[in-house]
Amino acid sequence: MEITLSAIRSAMYQILEGLYPDLDLLENGRYSVEDILDQVIMEYIIKDYQQSATRQSIRQHRNDNGMITQLDDAATAQRYNRLVEKANHYKQINAQQLLKSSGIKIIDQTKNDMGGPSNWQNAYTLTAVEFHELTMQDQCKLLKKIFEHKISSKSSVPNPEFKSLFTEYSSCIEELYQSMDLDDPNSIIAKTTEFFVLQWKYNVDLFYGITAEAIKFNFPRPIPYSRIMALCCQVLRVPPVPWYRYEIPVAYNRMLMKRESYINDIFTLSDEDWAFQLDIIGDTIRLISIIGQAKGGTAFVPYFQQLLPEEKAAFIREKYWIWDRRHSFEWKNRKQIQYMRDLYETLHPEMPKPQQKNS
Repeated sequence: MEITLSAIRSAMYQILEGLYPDLDLLENGRYSVEDILDQVIMEYIIKDYQQSATRQSIRQHRNDNGMITQLDDAATAQRYNRLVEKANHYKQINAQQLLKSSGIKIIDQTKNDMGGPSNWQNAYTLTAVEFHELTMQDQCKLLKKIFEHKISSKSSVPNPEFKSLFTEYSSCIEELYQSMDLDDPNSIIAKTTEFFVLQWKYNVDLFYGITAEAIKFNFPRPIPYSRIMALCCQVLRVPPVPWYRYEIPVAYNRMLMKRESYINDIFTLSDEDWAFQLDIIGDTIRLISIIGQAKGGTAFVPYFQQLLPEEKAAFIREKYWIWDRRHSFEWKNRKQIQYMRDLYETLHPEMPKPQQKNS
């Protein structure tokens, strides 16, 4: 039997219908049933890419991207080595926190078993998306400042530099977009996957959208952090409910196409009305997690592997074109900049720094 995305979507809908007591209730929130299905499909497209994409060493990626030159020297090697050490350090911390809170163990697919001392450029195999994210952390200064928990500090990033970092970030994302071959479905999948990862890991556009909305209310304080967390929290324990009597130990709200629809609500809704919306957000996260994490998150992967790249790319273009969600960063005043700093200070907590061997 031929597998189609339409058939997969119908199967997912039947699961939702069997689980949730009243799908019409979701219409009282900002996320519809169709939005949930779009989200799950997008996340499975990304899982399929991560599992099936070619993995290469850093040396191979650098060669393919024309980055190996006669100027390569020990300093170049040290820089990439530091990037890998730093990325692995924070990955290990996240994995330890996940294991401690949920009992879920992440298997690292990036390291090769080299059987002894290994050349740093050949010791890790990465997908093209993972390699470019690694280099973006080094080359895009805004991501580097966020990654190092310095963006919230005026002494580390004065206001003029703060503005320039966002201008440079826009150029980096535009360059990523321009590097996508719109006639190649595999390019659309890979580049959009990379942008998706950057968006939910760093929350640049979400946080900017919040600061732009805060202008209308004269930057209200205290900042509604708990409400914002419901839109971007990366690790969330979702408690049992009558219709699903199991706690979901790890869940993500990565509704990139629709999460900004709640921005006005975080400033305007009463506590009672927000509590109702939060219940719907919680139900949405439950439903996405149940379908997305079935059989360890791989239940639908074999079916997505049978889809043509053209069908997956068409879905992205028609249903999940997050490239249109980018903001033009215009900083109205110092209060807006400080609001942005405060969001990163509180919602991107600092983690212990690695002990760099090659610094």
